[in-house]
Amino acid sequence: MYKLLIQDKDYNWKTADLGDDKPAMNYQSNNIAELKDRQASYSQALKLPLTQNNCLIFDHSDSPDVVTDFPYQKHNCRLFCNDFILAGPGSFLILDKKTEFFEVQILSGNAVFFTLLNQPMSNLDLGSLIRNFASFNPDNFGPDGVVPTYEYAAATFTKVAEKIFRSDLDDLYPFILLRPAIESLISQNEYTLQTNLTDAQWNKKALSLCSLKPDADSFDSFKTGEGYINTSYAAGGETGYGYHLVDDGNGTFSNVDYQTFALLAKIDGIIKLDITKTLFSGLLPSGIQITVINETTSTTIETITNTNEETITVSVPVKKADILKLHVEVFAGNVGSMRVDFKINDYISEEVPLDGILHFSRNLGFETQFDLFKAFVQLFGLTVDVNNETKIVRAYTMQELYDNKPIAKDWSEKLHNVRSNEMNYVPLNSSYAQSNWIRFEDNADDNVKDSGLFTITNNTLELTKDLFTLKFEAGFDRIFMLDWIVANIPLNEISVDNLTTTFKGGKPHIIELSTDTIEFTVYGSLFYYHIATHAKVQSFIDTFYPDLITMLTGAKYMIDEFYLTDKDIENFDQFTPVFVQKYGAYFYVNKINNYISKQLTKVELIKL
Repeated sequence: MYKLLIQDKDYNWKTADLGDDKPAMNYQSNNIAELKDRQASYSQALKLPLTQNNCLIFDHSDSPDVVTDFPYQKHNCRLFCNDFILAGPGSFLILDKKTEFFEVQILSGNAVFFTLLNQPMSNLDLGSLIRNFASFNPDNFGPDGVVPTYEYAAATFTKVAEKIFRSDLDDLYPFILLRPAIESLISQNEYTLQTNLTDAQWNKKALSLCSLKPDADSFDSFKTGEGYINTSYAAGGETGYGYHLVDDGNGTFSNVDYQTFALLAKIDGIIKLDITKTLFSGLLPSGIQITVINETTSTTIETITNTNEETITVSVPVKKADILKLHVEVFAGNVGSMRVDFKINDYISEEVPLDGILHFSRNLGFETQFDLFKAFVQLFGLTVDVNNETKIVRAYTMQELYDNKPIAKDWSEKLHNVRSNEMNYVPLNSSYAQSNWIRFEDNADDNVKDSGLFTITNNTLELTKDLFTLKFEAGFDRIFMLDWIVANIPLNEISVDNLTTTFKGGKPHIIELSTDTIEFTVYGSLFYYHIATHAKVQSFIDTFYPDLITMLTGAKYMIDEFYLTDKDIENFDQFTPVFVQKYGAYFYVNKINNYISKQLTKVELIKL
């Protein structure tokens, strides 16, 4: 007997009225016929009757004619049959629409986890660093025993430039190590990762930065700057007094002579200053003018009028390395004394300034956490299965399936002998070809393409097919000094005169860090950098896809009918193969189609 529990808006569990409609459930973690997609178990559309009980569960009036807070409600749910769990912890029910029924769908398994990851990358903390000289040291990853998040490596970051490896402060960028990034993504969402990837297979894989987008705290170190001017003035004409606010390098500002340079801008953006004038004695001057002067122009930003006390905010557009002078001119006409206070209250920039905080997560080129996770599982050919009760994310290559042959489940007696037939085998001709391509995105800056393929020996398939394109940009490696070859990551552009480097950003690259190191001197200090070279698509296919290719090359795909029980469904594990004596073979269960208790169920099988 079926029982559907639904959690209402007050988090109380209620038993829904199912009526005559029995949930038809589909179970899959990875549909081999659709390799580019990562799947979740789900039900077919389910119609719940408009009973008073169901109306109350969905926060409707007890009258079926009244609808509130509708549609697209999402409720936690559990589906049982004869005390076995068909949709367990982590399952949720989507209320789609109301016709003469409540039309709903149950999503379970991976759906909850995938939905959880559908949030901005900026919500994820993958670590950060201060963009300054000290961060360039490859030994400055963190405390002993802590797995590093990033690593500086020997690479060039220029777009088809003559200079290969630059040591300027703006031209060195960290690589984010893939393993701690993925493990942090999963753990910060309160899950734990289990995988059969070995340390050697993914410890040295890393991602390049794509941008230098700042967070608000990237400018915290600049917001403390402040200074003031005390001045006296006398009647008898307008007299100009020049004062300047300068940074001593430690965030402290002071008044200096007119000829002394003032604030050195560290960003392309806007500096915002609070300027407050306080009268000490006498009468106000006829006016006070604040002028901002840089190396090439003099711009009047604001004039404070004659009031006893006034605070204004001045927005000063600046370019990185501009020398900024703040000049105060007091126009006399009265006798008195006053004080003018300056305080930096904000920096606005599209780029993390030097000495600002560079957060990794928002600068990797992925919009959502799911985008990054999907790229990870596609890159390594992983099947993902999530247990929402134990909070474990299992991500395995198809090697796990072959390794589990000794613990295969025997479904021999469950096979419907009358309908089964050896001739049910069919090729996966709708999804695969004889030559199957996986690609990185083309690199237009450096005119580079990267792709890999695997072949299936089956002349009934079409000749070639593109399976999917991964969100990584192709890249080339080029000769570095002493004949080392390093990755070119086209983040910077160099001016025609080869003197000025501008950060332009780009797309994510995935690289391999060598155990070999290069000695390199940065600002007089000798550092040892591991060598970064591009990880190629074909290498991932050759390393992580062999067992999948073996399975597909046999092209033994069939749909058969089985007498499955509720216990079979509760214990279903896509990483565990099944054995069928009639065929004398082991199979991967690609999908269980529309399971209804005590009925024959169609099962998609792929022969191992």
